[in-house]
Amino acid sequence: MAKRAPKEDRPYSPIATALVQRTASGRADSQQLGEKMSLRLAEKGENSGEPETETAAVRRQGREKRVILSWEDECALQRFLEEISLELETPIKLSNILRACVMLLRHTEESIRSSARNSSAFIRPANNDQPGLAIFEYRLAQLLLMAFKEGPGLE
Repeated sequence: MAKRAPKEDRPYSPIATALVQRTASGRADSQQLGEKMSLRLAEKGENSGEPETETAAVRRQGREKRVILSWEDECALQRFLEEISLELETPIKLSNILRACVMLLRHTEESIRSSARNSSAFIRPANNDQPGLAIFEYRLAQLLLMAFKEGPGLE
């Protein structure tokens, strides 16, 4: 049978131990992060000789975003990616398509804002209102499609 630790003893925590060691070494985490990012940028030749700030270095890192899709949407999206990959004769990943969509959104931002100003008000339903969310997202898709048609083309 296992022995219980005395009540006055604090339970072992490897995180607390690591924190003590880092603090005792006299180097803050943010300082270490800034140095690591500057080193990586210098290795890639992206540092122009100016000191790199921590926020600028962190801002360049990729950011993960999550989205929940229905089974049907996931299957349709996977089929679409496979078909466009065959047509283009190169692998196309979901991340490629999503980043291209973000590029389109950023490029047509003014047109999207104009379409939003000219449309009736949108009210976002609760997350558990699936039919309401479907209608909301359909209206949003209509607004985006109209803005893409009216917006400037990509140069």
